[in-house]
Amino acid sequence: MESHLDSRPSLAELMREVCLTAEWHHIGVMLDLDPDKLNAIHHSTTSVSDKTSDMYKLWLDSKPQATRRQLVEVLESMDLNRKALDYKKYLKGKITSFA
Repeated sequence: MESHLDSRPSLAELMREVCLTAEWHHIGVMLDLDPDKLNAIHHSTTSVSDKTSDMYKLWLDSKPQATRRQLVEVLESMDLNRKALDYKKYLKGKITSFA
């Protein structure tokens, strides 16, 4: 599972498994995304789900070394331990299904 944590997630995976619409902006800040770009997303007229997707897309596009581990660590630092655990369980299941 360690190698899976250190690999890059897809946008579809993030939206399916870690779509935390209420916390999207804070997650973006914690992922060290450009504040001006986060604010542009915040002020867009799109839905909160679209804003979450745009934030994750910004992360993946602007951070070539983005990993699942980074996101798990951010979730844990935000006291979103249950979501972090659920995501890790999903990844473990994904590994098991390929074995």
